[in-house]
Amino acid sequence: MEYRRAIGAAPGLPEVRVKPGELELREQNWDAAAKLFGEEVAVNPSGYLARFGLAKVSFQWHEWEVALRYLNEAAKIRPEFFDPLPPFVVAMRLH
Repeated sequence: MEYRRAIGAAPGLPEVRVKPGELELREQNWDAAAKLFGEEVAVNPSGYLARFGLAKVSFQWHEWEVALRYLNEAAKIRPEFFDPLPPFVVAMRLH
């Protein structure tokens, strides 16, 4: 994908992995999204958007406690992001 070039050009740039992670979420590529958000947290420890993305992935994986932990971490970093609450879309697959 094109975003890999952007990340390669500026790997330490805060939030450079957030939009690509959100794109992977929309495509339901949970592993790819988790990787991008996890890398972002490692590079940018104050990255609340990456933690919010990790919460979404964890929710998709039914890891409720992990999702809640990431939501709490994001809220501690940027409480105003959660007032009003941001959209939290859940993909559901019917069998």
